[in-house]
Amino acid sequence: EYGLRWIYGDRLAVYSMAGWPFLDGVDWKPGHIPHPGHKGTPANTEAALKSLAGDPEIKVVIIANAYLMYLPADNLRRMGGPASETGAQAYEAGMRQTVQRLLSSGKKVVVIESIPTYPMLATALACDATIRPRFRRQPAACVVSRADIEAERQQYLGTLDRALDGLAGVSRFNTMDELCDDRFCYVNKGGDQLYYDPGHFSAEGSQLVSAALARRIEQLLQPR
Repeated sequence: EYGLRWIYGDRLAVYSMAGWPFLDGVDWKPGHIPHPGHKGTPANTEAALKSLAGDPEIKVVIIANAYLMYLPADNLRRMGGPASETGAQAYEAGMRQTVQRLLSSGKKVVVIESIPTYPMLATALACDATIRPRFRRQPAACVVSRADIEAERQQYLGTLDRALDGLAGVSRFNTMDELCDDRFCYVNKGGDQLYYDPGHFSAEGSQLVSAALARRIEQLLQPR
């Protein structure tokens, strides 16, 4: 929820299931066995999209996916798509179809670009000076070159570029603008521990990103 619950309370409706991308017309590829805790299905996607489209009180829809779960794994398929289609192509088509469907129901859409992750860290807490023993140095992986992270994300960002190309009423939110400076991205930034594990925000990280995201939402809610 990126900390938005603290800001919007009951005004925030959340549709989330562990591991499930909620992309219209998308399912797991045949033979892919999801993690036992990942129980999402296309029926869950359809129910969520119908609920969102049918609620006139919902003006802005936020879409957030952890792309590393899908694109490198090549585990998605587009229902009715060709057998030769890659998981990345299915993700792209599903994202575009989802956004188009929401736009057609009068919603404004914000697509959050996935947060930087730090899989090379055994534990994000090693970056927290208040927890780490004083005689231990901060692991080098606690601070990563922004250019390196951007280079690793090129396929994903290109997929989003194509999925959203030409669609009016959709914008993108780059979390790296909050989590990084011009040169580096941080697990712990200025003494604030932003992650509680290599791929999930701490309370501080959620608050930092949600404040910026809420400003974007409020801009979209302003009458034109």
